[in-house]
Amino acid sequence: MLNEKTIRLGIDCASHAIPYSLLRKLTVEKDSLILERILNTKCIRNINKNRIFNNIDQTTNYIEFKNDFNEFSVFNMCYLNDMLGKALFAVAIGVTPKFDVLDKDGENYFNIFFEPIDYMGKQNVNFYVPRIDGNTGGPHWFPSSEELIAYSKIFYKYFVIKKGILDRFNYELKRVRDIVQGGGGMLYGCVIRGTDYIIKKPKGHPIQPETDIILQELKSVVNPNDYIYLATDEEKTVNLFKNNFPHHIICSPSQYYDGIYSNHNINIAEYTFNRDNDKFLRGFEYFERIYILSKCDAYIGGMSGACRMARIMNGGKYKFEKIFDLGLY
Repeated sequence: MLNEKTIRLGIDCASHAIPYSLLRKLTVEKDSLILERILNTKCIRNINKNRIFNNIDQTTNYIEFKNDFNEFSVFNMCYLNDMLGKALFAVAIGVTPKFDVLDKDGENYFNIFFEPIDYMGKQNVNFYVPRIDGNTGGPHWFPSSEELIAYSKIFYKYFVIKKGILDRFNYELKRVRDIVQGGGGMLYGCVIRGTDYIIKKPKGHPIQPETDIILQELKSVVNPNDYIYLATDEEKTVNLFKNNFPHHIICSPSQYYDGIYSNHNINIAEYTFNRDNDKFLRGFEYFERIYILSKCDAYIGGMSGACRMARIMNGGKYKFEKIFDLGLY
């Protein structure tokens, strides 16, 4: 039952009182209905100000997020941020998330990359939330330190990377770390986003700094024994960084997208390479770079989906961090 100030939902929600003003559009239904859109980013931030995310309790209920298909054609950080937003919502109302969101090929990316969430023995709580334009509200682009830690706790609670994939990530991480330890310095992570992002300037996404600005910032802090782990979608960017930092750039094996984005309708997430299991490999390679970025000693660069997720996975543990906040497109 609603009162003037709060809405309390489900058996386990007594300690998860949510301001009614944030969930006034929420309707409890008897029938299972597809949940396409939930709270926007502003509401997610407001919920966290009430410290609801500080404790993740075991619950007896779960909420199922189920779509006929999602809008992502490959596993990427936009998809992962969307799922994390759903998990944030689930925690806010005191239930466990279950992800059954399929792409157009019927694939469930969560099941491919993450261990199953334990929802056995729990009862399904059916909610309906009116559609909100855009993706599910998720972590803010520039969260406070408290929010960042909260997002990280949610991530590691529900997004446990499958052992076989994690082993491969750690094998590459060891290769990178062995190079750095041999030099005795720091490892700086850096993301340079180019291609379709720069051409399209997607509304609501962070404005990217000029590459020269990032290079200048790196030159001001990187010592002779330090290394830079560079994640980018353009090979020309790799060459530029190697020219500026000879023998100090580390990149993981990757496919690059130079030259394919001259058409404004091109989206690199939809671009395929001529190799076996290409769809999985594009998602795997992207995620591997984010994982290694999250294990760097420091981070310098513009904000992007890759940067946001690396920071969430890092959980505020970078020794040094310089994120360029230039507003949104």
